[in-house]
Amino acid sequence: MELFQTKPSILLHTTMLNLNWSKYTPTYITELMEAERAYGEVRDVLTRLIGAEINYTRLGYWIGQSPPGYEIVKTMTEHGKRTVLVPHQLEAKWFIRMYELAADGLSDQEVCDAVNTMGYKSRVRNKFDSKDKTKIIGHVGGLPLIPKQLLRYLRDPIYCGVMTHKWLKKPLKTPHFEGLVSIDLFNKANKGKIAVAIVDGEAKIYKRSCTCVLLEEK
Repeated sequence: MELFQTKPSILLHTTMLNLNWSKYTPTYITELMEAERAYGEVRDVLTRLIGAEINYTRLGYWIGQSPPGYEIVKTMTEHGKRTVLVPHQLEAKWFIRMYELAADGLSDQEVCDAVNTMGYKSRVRNKFDSKDKTKIIGHVGGLPLIPKQLLRYLRDPIYCGVMTHKWLKKPLKTPHFEGLVSIDLFNKANKGKIAVAIVDGEAKIYKRSCTCVLLEEK
């Protein structure tokens, strides 16, 4: 079925020649304008929605799914009812223990074994059909902690309360929720691979450097 219903031109009646270039669509311009208007409405809605999310993220509020170890709650703030992170009732203790054991000098595998003994399992998520997004065909997750995943957690500054969202111009120490661990414990657990410091009220992230530790102590 053609998107636009074409009609033969007057040329067909006068010369009996039905040339492609001579065909025309009476409603083409109207339908094109209607499609552009609908596209403009979608663009305006997304501009308002995404723009608001970017602004609230830069104010230190959380947008999207919570990281493991946290859960999201809506609370009344000076900017209205907004979403912030709070420690997860079950998961938070696992992540705090990861940092404590890593800071004490245990190997990655030893940390994983200890946290798995506490009952750690990765979050279970639904797996949807590629053609029908409402149909659940299985689940992923529910796995024990392994060293590779442990390092991802240890390197993530969100666990010491520093946001590094893609919408932020620079790292942000949000005033709306505390990290699961202190910046000092975060730095000790990472042993110089990555470190966080608060310099002149702003969060700084350093990789493979101990400079930030010296700055934090000043």
